[in-house]
Amino acid sequence: MNWKEFGAWLEGYYGKYPRRQLKEDIAEYIKDVPEADFPSLVGYLKINFSTQYNFTPDIATLETARLDMKPKRQAIGLYKPTLPEPEARSMDVEVGQLMQVVLKKVSINREEREKDERA
Repeated sequence: MNWKEFGAWLEGYYGKYPRRQLKEDIAEYIKDVPEADFPSLVGYLKINFSTQYNFTPDIATLETARLDMKPKRQAIGLYKPTLPEPEARSMDVEVGQLMQVVLKKVSINREEREKDERA
């Protein structure tokens, strides 16, 4: 599913966007969403965003859905963030991943220290 198909699905499922500007803003937003996210986003919206009141999802709703999906996708292995480069330490990193890196570095340092002591 690409962004155009996702936009068509939104309007088919929730109804037409009532204002042209809103529709254009939604289109601009979803162009930046990775295509791999659309199937999960469709499933998430069907379960968590009701058609009961005839509201179409806005950008805030879509962004909230994507942020809420991230930990769930990580838990089942669909989302695997990479560790940041040293110059990008401000990026979010899972504590478990950071601990793995620290433990590996400690292990390498220990091995090097033991090798130096034997020499």
